[in-house]
Amino acid sequence: MRKIVELSIIVTVVGLCIYGGKAYAAQDDKGVQQLLSNIQKELITIQNAIEGISCNRVATIKGIAYAEGGAGAKPISGEKTLVSLTGPGTLVAALLQKQGGACGLTCGLTSVWLEVDGQTILDQNIIALKNLGLNQYNPFGVVVFTGPTGIDTVTIGFPQPIAFTQSLKLKTIVIEENVEQIIGRVIYGE
Repeated sequence: MRKIVELSIIVTVVGLCIYGGKAYAAQDDKGVQQLLSNIQKELITIQNAIEGISCNRVATIKGIAYAEGGAGAKPISGEKTLVSLTGPGTLVAALLQKQGGACGLTCGLTSVWLEVDGQTILDQNIIALKNLGLNQYNPFGVVVFTGPTGIDTVTIGFPQPIAFTQSLKLKTIVIEENVEQIIGRVIYGE
């Protein structure tokens, strides 16, 4: 004959915490205090790691200014610098508007080129932006829209302002024919 022994353990849980996908339990007040202390140490470690990440392109805005430039001598072709700023400063938003252009093989081959401190942030032609489906606000920060009169508008505005220390340039490269006018605008801060 076999003896069946049943063992029951009853544990009273005083504190239960789920943090970071882990469940922590404590049986008494001292355990709860230790649990909270361990979680606090973990949070401090994470905070220190985050503070150590270099995000030197994100900035706060002190003052707002507006710069505009354009090209309107027909026919427009080649590379044009529409807006050129000297740093330090903060990019808030930029806009490029193009009127005209051929709708043959070169339709939409006008490029939008944004350069910050000598680094290219955006270099894309308008038709490629349309093909990517960037026709509404998105985290990428670039939106293209063609109005009923055929004017293409490309807006650039990232979720966080971008700091520049040396220079900011908004350029265009026109490859297509019959472009009548291009306007570039930049909203920036000190």
